[in-house]
Amino acid sequence: MPLNGERARNLMAERGVEALIATSPQNVYYVADYWSRGLELGASEAYAILPLDGDPLLIAPVEEIDLIVEGGALFESLYLYGPPGFEVSTDWTAERTGEILRLLESSKIYVDAPSALSAALRDMNPVKRIALDSSGLSPQSLEALRGRLGDVEVVEGLGLLREMRMVKTLLEVEMLRRATEVLEKAMEDTLEIIASGVSEMEASGMFRYSLASDGGVETLIHLGFGERSSYPNPIPSTLEAARGDVIRLRLGCTLSHYHSRVSRTAILGRPRKELRGVWEAILSAQDVALEALEPGASASEVYEKAERALREGGLRGLGLSIGSGIGLEAYEPPRIGRGSDEELLEGMVIALDVRYLKLGSYGVELEDLYHIAGDGAEPLTRTSRDLYLL
Repeated sequence: MPLNGERARNLMAERGVEALIATSPQNVYYVADYWSRGLELGASEAYAILPLDGDPLLIAPVEEIDLIVEGGALFESLYLYGPPGFEVSTDWTAERTGEILRLLESSKIYVDAPSALSAALRDMNPVKRIALDSSGLSPQSLEALRGRLGDVEVVEGLGLLREMRMVKTLLEVEMLRRATEVLEKAMEDTLEIIASGVSEMEASGMFRYSLASDGGVETLIHLGFGERSSYPNPIPSTLEAARGDVIRLRLGCTLSHYHSRVSRTAILGRPRKELRGVWEAILSAQDVALEALEPGASASEVYEKAERALREGGLRGLGLSIGSGIGLEAYEPPRIGRGSDEELLEGMVIALDVRYLKLGSYGVELEDLYHIAGDGAEPLTRTSRDLYLL
């Protein structure tokens, strides 16, 4: 279960919040271990309620009962809603089908989501202050939900949930590690096929094939050859690789809903002296930032140290940010950037990204994931941080 229960309830108690309502796919999953496809696609509503005392309550469409069972969702009470949209056979044989039917038989089904949510709220112990994550609600649904909460004080809940999620459990760190392994394998499979005459589109096809073969879902593919490696967002084109090309890859995926990213740079042939110098400066800047990734450090200090190292290497300053937290969302707090006053905490996972783009010539980039432990930063990314020579 993703929920860091002790941290969540400590933060709720600090803010005087007696219950928390999650409404986005990521936050419902975090609280109740259930990923709603309908909610993700904007086709239905789902809610998870976390009381200050007690286990989560789950409100979900009956048509997703198979997802609830298959995901192993954990909750004290289940409130289903809507017409089933299926009939029940009497000659089923699969064990999972039996689990679905048993849960269906033990659950009460309400007419619609508002009715199911109202029932869940009635069954809770009376509360005076609720934190509401409104990120998964339309304006109409948000207004209706506030009406159902009556005289209860409602405070903003999205920031509270993101603060909870900043510090990962060991299970979450392992999920991020697995996502990174799958992503790195797909990246290396992609690099293996790149040669003169291979197009960016063909290379991206290998990435997608390898990633999907291991269960990963593509979220990002920036892949540029030659001059296109200098573009900030090189969407794969029909351009074919030629000897001497710099190749920049920035790739992302999810595995079991957890995000990972990796960036690497390669060259088809032997690198020029200038490129080697740039790469050494990039590597040095990431190393300096990595040394500063420790509990209690300021995110802005990490950024400033990396920027100073890059300038000492003869390159211009960085952009506004060199990374962020990562988890159920691709970009989570904290932001490792200029002016960020956020403090790094033990248990955070940070995507650290340093790049240099010389528009019209070439671009280089290095991005890795690090878990902040008590004694420093542990790399989740395992591939070489060297310049790849193809």
